[in-house]
Amino acid sequence: MKKLKQVAYVSFLLVIVVISFSANSKKSNKSVDALIVDIAALPNGNRMIDTSDVFNIVELAFGSRLEGERISEIDEARIERIISEYPMVEEADVYLNARDELQIRIIQKQPLLRVIADNGLNYYMDNKGARIPLSKHVTERLLVVTGNVPPHVPDFMETGPELLQDVFMLGNMIYEDKFFRTMIEQIDVQGKDFVLIPKIGRQKIKFGTIDDAKGKLERLKRFYKEVVSTTGWNKYKILDVRFDKQVVCEKR
Repeated sequence: MKKLKQVAYVSFLLVIVVISFSANSKKSNKSVDALIVDIAALPNGNRMIDTSDVFNIVELAFGSRLEGERISEIDEARIERIISEYPMVEEADVYLNARDELQIRIIQKQPLLRVIADNGLNYYMDNKGARIPLSKHVTERLLVVTGNVPPHVPDFMETGPELLQDVFMLGNMIYEDKFFRTMIEQIDVQGKDFVLIPKIGRQKIKFGTIDDAKGKLERLKRFYKEVVSTTGWNKYKILDVRFDKQVVCEKR
């Protein structure tokens, strides 16, 4: 009886091996039916890259769109790695679905700032500080940084330049505050100091360095809500928040 059970068990294993071999054999003979690209839109609904960009990336790396290629020869991890290296891509997920389609899902980098520097550089910076080239498909309406902006380096948050760190931190603070995100249009870098330009009104805001940035923004917000809202947006030429606990104004 024991021997019979052993024979049955071995037979069962052989059946499993045969089925597995047959499935793998069929899979190795199958080919990719189509390349499907899904790009998640940014919060504003925009896409800085489109399907044609992804097709071009794949064709450049592999010589084709991979449609018709044997499934057994598809390296999903390599495709993910290549697409993720594209400067506008935050994350790529590549897999074969049940219909033998190669599915590519992409999350875009989130642009935070538009840098238009005196040195001629013109690019976006994302919410992690990475540099993103301009898109041929859309123009993002962002807080603009102009003036004496140092050249971007990939690890500037760890190694500097310090002024670029300050630009990024101030840009983040403005973006994260709903009031200032709708109010401030531009950061102009003048030496080591910042001048803010609002979307409403014709005044310039002398902000100074990043030191006490939170306190300066709080004073500026209070001034806008308590004073400018009653006196009008165009009464002042200069608002200066560089001095502790006060906003110094210069009238037109």
